[in-house]
Amino acid sequence: MDQAADPLSDCTAEIVRLTGLRVQSGNRARLESHVHARLQRLGLHRPEELLQRLRPGSDSAAEERRLLAELLTTGETFFMRDRGQMQLLQGHLLPRLIEERRGERRLAIWSSACSTGEETYSLAILLHALLPDRHDWDLRLIGSDVNASALERARAGVYGEWSLRGSDAAFRQRHFTRHGWQWRLREPIRRMARFTRQDLLQADLVAADPNLSGLDLILCRNFLIYLAPPAVAAVVERLTACLRDGGLLLFGHAELGAHRPAGLRAEMYPQSVVYRKAPPLPSHPASLAPSPSSGRSSGPRSGRSPGQSSSRHPMHAPTGTRDQSRSRPASAAPSRLPPSGPLQPVSGRTRTAQPREPLQSAWVDANAGRHARALQTCRRLVEREPTQAEAHLLIGLVALELGRNHEARAALRKAIYLEPDSIAAHVHLEALQRQSAEPLAARRTRARLRQLLSHLPPDSPVPLLGDTRVLDLQARLSQFDAEPCPTT
Repeated sequence: MDQAADPLSDCTAEIVRLTGLRVQSGNRARLESHVHARLQRLGLHRPEELLQRLRPGSDSAAEERRLLAELLTTGETFFMRDRGQMQLLQGHLLPRLIEERRGERRLAIWSSACSTGEETYSLAILLHALLPDRHDWDLRLIGSDVNASALERARAGVYGEWSLRGSDAAFRQRHFTRHGWQWRLREPIRRMARFTRQDLLQADLVAADPNLSGLDLILCRNFLIYLAPPAVAAVVERLTACLRDGGLLLFGHAELGAHRPAGLRAEMYPQSVVYRKAPPLPSHPASLAPSPSSGRSSGPRSGRSPGQSSSRHPMHAPTGTRDQSRSRPASAAPSRLPPSGPLQPVSGRTRTAQPREPLQSAWVDANAGRHARALQTCRRLVEREPTQAEAHLLIGLVALELGRNHEARAALRKAIYLEPDSIAAHVHLEALQRQSAEPLAARRTRARLRQLLSHLPPDSPVPLLGDTRVLDLQARLSQFDAEPCPTT
């Protein structure tokens, strides 16, 4: 759209700043219609007058934000959405939380931005099976959304075929009864959840609802993609404040992009990244890379059966000795989706041999949060030998950790130039491109990743990506292609 002829060109950026919501290119016409309709309804004359109603301290700010949130986001959801994450919840996360809380017999779970409740009730279905003695527990399962009409539908617990797509007849018969042409949740499931209206962009969620404190698990999936970067950081901080120490936070795939949540430690599983709120371990701080002398195992490449978890899941694993790097990586992997492990040429090309000690030392420094020292070591390495692809990769990851996206992008591109077959560098670059709203560039990088993956057996673990299988990574790439690309 020609901005000179666009009456909203001067206020769209202010709407983004005041609401935290991205204005995607496909929504600009809808936003213009909304603004004109609100001006007419309220008897106002200029968009700037509507902006005044959005400013902090205005009695109308909450209502105007709610209307814009309903306009600029979609309530797309269905039962058991993202089978991988649901399997992770069913097979590992929920059972672990139940065991952790069995002494107190208290469990509190929040499905935020739940729209019409399919996600919340999916959790209820899992808990119904996993917690047969749930009536003896203080069980809080909360669903929330900013859209009041969506919450009314959630409370009714009646859904059409579209909400049940992908589910089989046995699932429907077990958890639903026919209600005309729709399906009604069985009462034991429906009664497990309660719904409340919440605006995730407000300043203090706990003050708005004390039940949102000390939570064991929060799901916030497919919401951050609608937010501008400052709002993403603010929402993650507010959600973290609602967790108890040791509580878990689960986002949609790669929603955080280049954001590095403070106060959360990433745990990587084949199906997804999970963030745990816990004080840093004394010997293993929240990490860019694990120390080769980690206490729980003999090293980052020690054997661990698929699905077995570690309390420490790094964003990126360092390369050890050449003999070590040829062995299969452990399930610990980086917090980005998909994960990356130690950099190693996939094609078998050789590169200039360099002493491992300085680069290993840089990984250890990055692991301990000594970012300046890690960067200094890597920069000295590339000054002496500019073809050190792994040093460029580590510079990129540390820059991402520090929020220096421009520097990260340049370093990742250098790593790819030097190692065109590096899946790890491509994965991090693609995530950065997607977070920066560069859909064409991200799509090109995904195409290159698919090309690299096409040479590997579909059911085999992806080299350097922990236990993630080739077909799982390919499915995620396809999912990213199908998701909306946020733009301002």
